[in-house]
This record gives sequence, C-alpha cells and structure tokens, in this order.
Amino acid sequence: AIDEQRWVKTSASALIGELQVAASLEEFGQRLLSGLMPLLGGGTAAFYIFEEPTSTLRRLAAYGLAPGVETAASFGLGEGLVGQCAQDRAPLSLDGLPPGYLRISSSLGAATPGRVFASPLLSKDTLLGVIETATFRSFDSRQQALLAEVTPLVAMSLEILQRNLRTQELLDWTREQSRHLEQQKEELQRSEKRLLAQTDELLAQQEELHQQRARLEASEIELRARGEQLQRTNFQSDTALELTSAGYWHVPLDGSGWYNSSERAAGIFGDIPNRDYRYRVDEWAEHVREGDEEAWRVTMDNFRLQRRLRLQAARRRARNVDPRPRQGRQGRGGHTYRHVRRHPGHHRLQAAPDGTRRRQG
Repeated sequence: AIDEQRWVKTSASALIGELQVAASLEEFGQRLLSGLMPLLGGGTAAFYIFEEPTSTLRRLAAYGLAPGVETAASFGLGEGLVGQCAQDRAPLSLDGLPPGYLRISSSLGAATPGRVFASPLLSKDTLLGVIETATFRSFDSRQQALLAEVTPLVAMSLEILQRNLRTQELLDWTREQSRHLEQQKEELQRSEKRLLAQTDELLAQQEELHQQRARLEASEIELRARGEQLQRTNFQSDTALELTSAGYWHVPLDGSGWYNSSERAAGIFGDIPNRDYRYRVDEWAEHVREGDEEAWRVTMDNFRLQRRLRLQAARRRARNVDPRPRQGRQGRGGHTYRHVRRHPGHHRLQAAPDGTRRRQG
C-alpha cells in the first residue's frame, strides 16, 4: 500500500509538472494524454475543453486514434458519453463494448477496447473539460487511485492556464490598444502642430490685412482731405475769378488796404453788408484764415505777389506815359467818361472827382 501510494504521488507529481510548462490549451491536452495513458495501461484517449458561451465540448487533443477513424470533434451537453459526463458532473464508464464500437490499432494488429471511461474536470462546480479513455481492461486499484489523485490537480492546472491565457490575451489587447492610442496621440500631435502652424499663418495674414486696411483707410482719408482742400481752393479761385471778371469784386493793388466788393460777393464770402460795400483787406484776410488757414496763406502770398508785380508794371507805364492831357469822350447827359484799365479784362464804372464817371477794372 505504501509503494502504491508512493507510485501515485510520484506519477501525479511528474504529470502535473509536465502540464505546468504548457503555453496553450492544445499543448496542455496533448501533454496530459501523453503522460496519463501509459500509466493507465495504454489504449486511446481524447481531451475536450468546455466552451461556456456555446455550451459545447470541443476536442483539443487525442491519443492513439487510428487514421481514418471517424469520431465526433465536439459534443453538446447530454450528447454521447462525453456530453452526459459533462452534464452529470460525474465519471461514467461503458463495459462490454460491441465489436464495431471502436478499434485500437498498432503496427502489430487492432482490437476492440473492453472499457470506455469519461471523467469530468471540475473546479468546484465549474465544468472545465472532460477526459475520455478507452482501454482493453478495467483499471486496477492503483490506476483508479491515480485517476482520483490526478483529476482535481489537472482541473486546477487547467483553470490556472485558462486564467493566464485570458490575462495574456487581455494584456496583449491592452498593449495593442496602447499602441493604437500612442499612434493616435502622435497623429493628434502632428495634427495639432499643423493646426497651430495654419493658425499662426492665418493670424499673420489677418494682421497683414488689418495693416493693409489701416493703410488704405489712411490713404482714403488723406485723399479725401486733399480732394476737399483742392475743391475748396478751386471753388475759391473760380469764385474769385468769376466775380472779378464780372466786376463784382475788386482788390486795388495800390497799398491802400481797402477792396471794393458787391452785394453778390459779400453774400458769397460772408462779408457784413454796408452802404458802398467797401471793406478792409486785413479784415477779409482774417475772415478767410478763420475758415481755412491753408487757403488764407496761399491767397495772401498770391495777393502780395500780384501787388508787387502790378506796382512794378505801373511804375514802368508811368515812365512811358504821354504828359499831354487826354481828351475824354462826351457821354450822355453832358458827363465825360474816361477809360481806366486797372487790370486786363476787368472794367467797372466809377465817378471821378470832377463829377465825371470812369470805368475802372
């Protein structure tokens, strides 16, 4: 009995040691059958794993099956000896098999097994799989003790392997997700850099547009001011020219400081009306300066220049004038008119001191 117990412990330890190095369920099943069947006296065997989502027992490994033997690769709960063993969560056996049930073959011959045995692999009440064996004879006490010893250890090893495989699968999935996330992160960083570059470029373009708009607005304001100034200058020049040509406005260049206006000219330039429409040049100039200092400056410069030129021309004419008195022409009513031309193209009639009227430009 001691030797038998020693053999059981030694055999179970060696078998479990082989199972601990398995890296997959298929390798686990193959190592299990290859180590167990010689201890049970040989024959044929199959290892089935229980797939809970489909409630199916799927064969992952086989031992000693002859080529061409048709056997089911999977069973549902309650189907066949394997399915019934799984459903009952208890070992089942068949003895006295008929001749055509199954044949165990070797190079020396073939024979029908005498006994089929199915044992469930359980972790508490959780079904993990089923081991099915076919042997020529029933198990002796030592082999039955080995099965009783090794079955819960095999179930424990299978459960640990399944957990490790799920953990490894989850770890691989996590690593894959991490790799994908890292790639997405890098892509997002590249996209962010591109967006930042595009944003900087757009901001630079926007700033350039603002500057261009500011320059355009400044140019428009300057052009508008120049246009208004030119319009005012042209208006004043044209008005002065038209009034002077029509005889409504006359500025003597003799240095007297007075100028002769008219009702129309006084209304246009805002002069206060008086009886003879005679005004001081410096008062008129001050009035112009208050309205437009630039126009006042240009006007006074032109006035001084014209007065200087006219005075020089008058002195030249005085040196060349005939000293004999000129005969005036007799006008209507006995008045004598003298033709006086102060500047070309502009004529006005003005009473002479002797009671005559003369045209004055």
